[in-house]
Amino acid sequence: AGLHSAASRRQRSTTSPVEVMPLVLSPHARPQPFSRVVSLRTRMAQLRNSITQCQSELDGMRAELMAVEDALETAVDRPIEGGVDPTGWLPNELLFIVFFHIPVLGGCARVCSRWGALCREVNREGTMAMRWNNYNTGLQRPSKFGRHNGHPKGVFAIAVGHNNTVYTAGGDKTIRVWSTVDGTCLRVLTGHTRGVLAVKVGHDGTVYSGSFDSTIRVWSGVDGSHLETLQVTLKAVRCLAIGTHRLISGFSDHTIAVWTREFGMGRTSSAVEHTLIGHTGEVWSICLNANQDKVLSASDDKTVRMWSAGDG
Repeated sequence: AGLHSAASRRQRSTTSPVEVMPLVLSPHARPQPFSRVVSLRTRMAQLRNSITQCQSELDGMRAELMAVEDALETAVDRPIEGGVDPTGWLPNELLFIVFFHIPVLGGCARVCSRWGALCREVNREGTMAMRWNNYNTGLQRPSKFGRHNGHPKGVFAIAVGHNNTVYTAGGDKTIRVWSTVDGTCLRVLTGHTRGVLAVKVGHDGTVYSGSFDSTIRVWSGVDGSHLETLQVTLKAVRCLAIGTHRLISGFSDHTIAVWTREFGMGRTSSAVEHTLIGHTGEVWSICLNANQDKVLSASDDKTVRMWSAGDG
């Protein structure tokens, strides 16, 4: 009987296993942090959208405010045409110093045209001084030319032109004219067939450019039209210098050319007066002294030379 009872127990244990019920959590039983994360992420997305909308509206209001302030300043500071100048005996240089030490120039600018012009100049000088201080202290960063329509390749040379313009020469074979007021590109001068290495502006505003393509091109400083092409032989024009009646060019073949500029009948012409030979490396930089009777040159041969502009 005892053996039979033990066998019966073994049979029941093998034929009737214990059934295990799965554990199911209801939605209401989810951990509290999970719901909080979902709520915070939803709120962050809403805040991002609100910030974007507010920033766009703020930018628009700033632009509108600047336009209105500029219009107001122009209307208020316009000088009286034909007004009597009470300081006609005082030179502009001294009157400029007086105005420079006056905190508010609005009333002075409206007295007469001369005072108005000097006040605008003082404001420009004061603004430049303030900007320079801001640059030094890191409060302001200088404007960048070329944010739109800039050189797609390297910029090799730069020169200041007339009427608030700057000229840049680049590896894209062009000379670009920029406004110093707002940094926009005013025009693009094309004609060179290789990269432009040098650009200079003459006393009359005429623009000169030298290139890898062995040419010096002359451009109008008024409308950018091409005036003249000076051809040299199988050498890059590395640098230029401009005098009243002379053009100096430095080349990759170690030489320097002195050109005579002739003016007449509304046109100009150039011819090589003489060539300066002596450097044993490429000529990278040249300039004229104040009297324009000496040429100074710097070369890859580790020397700086001074030449007579008249006879070399």
